[in-house]
Order: sequence, then C-alpha cells, then structure tokens
Amino acid sequence: SPSPTPTAQPIITIKVGADQAYPPYEYLHNGLPAGFNIELIQAAAEAMGMQVEFTLGPWSDIRNKVLTGELDALAGFTYSPSRDLQYDFTVPHTKLTFDIFSRSDSGIAAVEDLAGKTVIVQAGGIMDDYLVEQDLPVNVIRVNDPLEALILINSGQYDAALLNKLQGLYFIDEMNLRNVEPAGVT
Repeated sequence: SPSPTPTAQPIITIKVGADQAYPPYEYLHNGLPAGFNIELIQAAAEAMGMQVEFTLGPWSDIRNKVLTGELDALAGFTYSPSRDLQYDFTVPHTKLTFDIFSRSDSGIAAVEDLAGKTVIVQAGGIMDDYLVEQDLPVNVIRVNDPLEALILINSGQYDAALLNKLQGLYFIDEMNLRNVEPAGVT
C-alpha cells in the first residue's frame, strides 16, 4: 500500500516591530527594513523555517503596537525591571552602551552634571525610562529619533542628550556634527 503523504505544515509568520531610525541596528533603507537586528532576526527565522514581517516606525508607536497585539515582538528592546512588567523578554543577544552627548562647550562629563539642565531623550527609549526611574532634576525633551536629538544639541539649543553610544557616534560622523561630543560614560 502507498505511504501516506505528509501534510504540509503552515509556515509561521512572526510580526516584528522595530525603530525606523536606529542605525546601525534598525532603520529604513530605500523604504525597506535594514540593519544588524533585522538581519539577525531574518537569519534566525530562516533557520527555524519561519517568516518575518517587519513594521518600522517611531519607537513609541511601535512599542504600543506590541501591547495592543498588532505586533508579536520588538527588535532591539532594552530590558529594565519596569518594562519587564508589561513585556516578555528573550535572552539578550546584543550588549548596548549609552552615553551623554552634549555641546562641546557644556562641561558635562557625568550624570551628576545633568542636574538643572535640559536633556533630550528618544520618546519611549530606555533613557526616557532611566530619567524617570532615577528622578534626576532635569528638564526632559522627548524627540522621535536620536538624530533629531543630536541636531538640536549641535545647534546649541539644548544641553545634552542620553543616547545609544554607537548610534550617537555614527550620526555625529555621518552628519558632520562638530558641536556634539560624547562624555565617555558607559
């Protein structure tokens, strides 16, 4: 008698959200998702026989889409105890460092130097959470993406920004921002 034909298993598709302006990790390149995290997730999905649909957008919007069930997962989401109350985390696969980026003439060299200053963070980013949790006496300005923060610092309008170090250095070089420097704090 003939052997039974195995039934095809449906291909699982995971909907992953990512920040549209987080190079070199995640960003839009000619309208398509690109970056380290995008490539890593695609390779893992391929190895597991799965498909991935990426949605990139402003970070705070993307975070909310996971909470409402529109997305299954987030790329590049940094763990914190407060975030752990709302989201499930996997084992980390990337180590990130953050730094203070300030005007060249600001004299800001440490977190303590931010007291009484105006500090820019990415809305919904881990540094936004950090400032709230630390209860630092700073005036917080929230922007949609880190490049906007660095441009504002470079223009001299604000004192400092708390950003991913690699990303900040990338933008400083790419955009030739000569009035911004990292404090060297990790």
